[in-house]
Amino acid sequence: MKKITKDEFARLIFQPRGKEIDSTVKEVLGLKLNEGFIVSFIEAEKTIGEMQKLLGSHGAKSIMTDYEDGVVSALSFIINLNGNDIAFRLPCDWRPVLTILENDRKVPNNLKHQFQAVRVAWRIVLAWVEAQMALIDTRMVSTVEVFLPYAVAKNGMTLGQHILSNPQFLLGSPSPDGGTE
Repeated sequence: MKKITKDEFARLIFQPRGKEIDSTVKEVLGLKLNEGFIVSFIEAEKTIGEMQKLLGSHGAKSIMTDYEDGVVSALSFIINLNGNDIAFRLPCDWRPVLTILENDRKVPNNLKHQFQAVRVAWRIVLAWVEAQMALIDTRMVSTVEVFLPYAVAKNGMTLGQHILSNPQFLLGSPSPDGGTE
């Protein structure tokens, strides 16, 4: 069986549709088609390794990989803030990505599966983390500020989950004069 390169594979799949493939997109995300991420040649574990390196270079003391049914579902890490270790959990839910792949008629059927969705979902999370690190590197925000919604409370919920389950947490309770306390 003849081995083919990424470029040859991309041409075989997409050139008949008249789509030109940007080399930067291929390299970073795999492939991008019609404003949606549909293909990633990069295994989730490689992407997670890139994220671990990035988090480590920005102050993460410890990084743990969380699994759900044999699939990486989150990265948990610790960052020290003023002598206190703060735990964070950065989730990656591949299921909505699979739904998008399954519902997009332009996506070939051989790419409409869980493994593809997991690869794409983690590349999306990596792209988000890289964007946040650019803000940190320019000192526009701190690492803790960026990841605050993912800070893990004593009850195991992230701050973001807590706010979603209790919106009053952010809004405060109404005061007698109509404002918030």
